[in-house]
Amino acid sequence: MIRMTIFALAWATATTGSTLAASTARVSLSPDKRIVYSMPADRAISPHRTSRTGQMVIFDNLATLDPKGVYMDGTGFAFGGPNSAIGLAALAAAFTPTQAAIVTQVEIAAGYISGSNHDVLVTLYADASGRPGNKLWQGEGRMPVDGACCKTVSLDVAEGPQLAPAARYWIGVRALPKGSDTFAAWLFNVADQVDPAPSAVDVGSGWMTSPSLPNVAFAVYGN
Repeated sequence: MIRMTIFALAWATATTGSTLAASTARVSLSPDKRIVYSMPADRAISPHRTSRTGQMVIFDNLATLDPKGVYMDGTGFAFGGPNSAIGLAALAAAFTPTQAAIVTQVEIAAGYISGSNHDVLVTLYADASGRPGNKLWQGEGRMPVDGACCKTVSLDVAEGPQLAPAARYWIGVRALPKGSDTFAAWLFNVADQVDPAPSAVDVGSGWMTSPSLPNVAFAVYGN
């Protein structure tokens, strides 16, 4: 079951009037335009593959034991640029390391839906009073088409920041400035459908936070 977050009303107010273009006919949105569902893409399945040899897990809710079910394919929170089908929306999800580590890789289950650019901007933030704060690292990668399980956006982090145990951090996604019409989804995880997790959305007026269930799917690795 997907439980709506408490900032759904703010999201709905900020995005009232946005409509889906013909190019997104295979896509459905929840009434508040927060959750997106994409019909399976007309293409072959691409099983999940990534290389993490020698790295420790800082956070991971990807169901990697099932290469054809790593995340909830086609269903997740919507994000996009200001000229996208849903208007401006950036997302973030919190995690807390259990031990000190230097970040070496970030993996995101994000899927491209429409727009002129397939890339996503991924940011690691420190926490600021329960919201995403200072930027610690940023990178960009090409998203697979949403609905074509189970590739991810996997980014190597050169000279990554050191994370402290028991401190909260945030991973964020947004469209690139050159992708002002990019419409995409950060897909839900299937590994934990019991525990709510902190999440945040920014539609242009700052971060709004709330617990999410299920949480979005991602992983952070380090040494």
